[in-house]
Amino acid sequence: MRRLFLVMLGTLVAIAAVAGLDAHLRGEERSAGLLLEGDVQGIKHGGFGMAAAPQTFPEGGAPRILVLGDSVTHGTVVRRDRAWPAQAEALLRARGEDARLLNLAVPGYDVIQSASTLRHRGWALEPDLVVYAAYINDHVETRLLNVGQAPVYVGVALDPRMFGALTPLLEPLLPHSALVRRLAGARAAHMGQALWDAQVQGDLGFFERGLDQLAAELAAHDVPGFIYLIPPHVLADPERAWCETGDVARETCAQALARLDDYTRAMTARGLWVASALPALQASGRKAFWASPRQDDPDHPGRAGHIVLAVGFVEALDRFRAEAASAAIPAP
Repeated sequence: MRRLFLVMLGTLVAIAAVAGLDAHLRGEERSAGLLLEGDVQGIKHGGFGMAAAPQTFPEGGAPRILVLGDSVTHGTVVRRDRAWPAQAEALLRARGEDARLLNLAVPGYDVIQSASTLRHRGWALEPDLVVYAAYINDHVETRLLNVGQAPVYVGVALDPRMFGALTPLLEPLLPHSALVRRLAGARAAHMGQALWDAQVQGDLGFFERGLDQLAAELAAHDVPGFIYLIPPHVLADPERAWCETGDVARETCAQALARLDDYTRAMTARGLWVASALPALQASGRKAFWASPRQDDPDHPGRAGHIVLAVGFVEALDRFRAEAASAAIPAP
């Protein structure tokens, strides 16, 4: 009887410990401002991403620049108010321009999901200019995770290779357990190269269809827009130290550069104006190199990297305004 009591007590303590850890991780998700609201207005949220928590954008007559994108633009590993769109707005204000950058980027979104965001959410904000911040995996269709209508936190969808036979058992727990989401994220980081290979081998035809949708939206609403093409921030290293750490890193960097070329060709073929952040990254040296405190993330820059991306964006915006020479482009 004593042994049974101890077993039951130990079980209860273990359950309480797991529940406490799950609650703590859920709190971290909330503090990061990441909330999945379900399938809203026809937009299914990416399995590898979370919808940004509801934002209240200030009213007023300042020109509005709507920004679409994924986790790099949303600000993963930094607070959203320190992501590059917020930094770019601060730079514009510092030189006397009263512009608003409205960041609708969502972690995990692909090109078609970004176009859908513009269609279902973006136009209601009455932007004067639309910027699609494309990252080099946007041609890979994000796995969709339909979680219904109740607000729920979802961090990552399980790749079948992550947990083998346990994957079908764990995936239903994703909408309900922050601990499972964290385990899945850790496993994804451990499998980094295998998942990267799946990303870069996506369908460029899918990307082109998304660009067609984006171009059609801009034309239908007669609002100007351009592409801000963002490469992996590790390419900022002038000596390419990370790119030369082994065959995996070298292949990753080579694939990234090739994908930038593919994207640029697809965009220009559709008459879309495109500016790459690569020159700004390369000019920055190591400032954009590595996201702190994580030292194994070639995709998400830290705060210094977001400042570099902001500088590159402002330069791109100035060039776009000068080349377009159109009164429809906001000129605060």
